[in-house]
Amino acid sequence: MVLEITGDSVPSEGIARRAVFSEQGGVLGRNETCDWVLPDPHVSGRHARILAVGRTFFITDTDSGNGLKVNGTRLHPRELYPLEDGDRLFMDPFDIIVRIERSA
Repeated sequence: MVLEITGDSVPSEGIARRAVFSEQGGVLGRNETCDWVLPDPHVSGRHARILAVGRTFFITDTDSGNGLKVNGTRLHPRELYPLEDGDRLFMDPFDIIVRIERSA
């Protein structure tokens, strides 16, 4: 699965515009130990987590300070949300698109 920053929310120099997650999942946040580091003061240290169960990827807000929206709906902390290709995430100030390739 690929997450990519889109639109006007282009990160500053040195910030990865995209991240690839395998079935191991990972963490998104401001902390340098995260799998995708988004160093912005609006992003929590460990803002969200990607999990994979079988062939489905999920995202969860890890009690972030500013929340996480999926397709315009704010997730409740610790709520698992199944991701689909084309979903839109919003982690202030970043608009992020989800790309999931399904193998036959």
